[in-house]
Amino acid sequence: MNILHKISHTIDSINIFLGKIAIVAIFLATLISAGNALFRYIFHLSSNGMLESQWYLFAVVFLLASGYTYLKDQHIRIDIISSRFSPKTRAIMEIIGIVFFLFPAFSMLFYLTISPAISSWQIWEISPNPGGLPRAPIKALIPIGIFFLLLQGVSELCKAIITLRTSSNNNVTQPEQQQQC
Repeated sequence: MNILHKISHTIDSINIFLGKIAIVAIFLATLISAGNALFRYIFHLSSNGMLESQWYLFAVVFLLASGYTYLKDQHIRIDIISSRFSPKTRAIMEIIGIVFFLFPAFSMLFYLTISPAISSWQIWEISPNPGGLPRAPIKALIPIGIFFLLLQGVSELCKAIITLRTSSNNNVTQPEQQQQC
């Protein structure tokens, strides 16, 4: 079980780091957005590159923070129902969700986004807007973000297995303790 803790801790550390990058991206997007608004209304200047950089930073936040969001248990869930279950039942539900839904769905998304990302790099795809930014880096970020979400799924799977093992060990020791009394 120690190896599961190590795997989970390593993955969690990576996604915490990516969460910090997302925080910086939010700050930068806010500054750029405010700057764009000031330049547009005060100086009557506009830049497609700066506008696209806001979009790209939002994509960075959304894609890199998905694993972090899962780590912090902030994804949509049916907490009203699951909060009534025991930790063991919640762990079983988590395992089922990860193995039968998260892994298949996001593995398919990962597979489907790799080819367009590679193609975009090969041709060095650029925005068709005047002054637009290269699209290759942001397209590459799509499978990267999906990969880190899948990786966090591995971490959550490890945690659910640990919970199951711990609750199974507690169930074994509790009757033994009752018999000793």
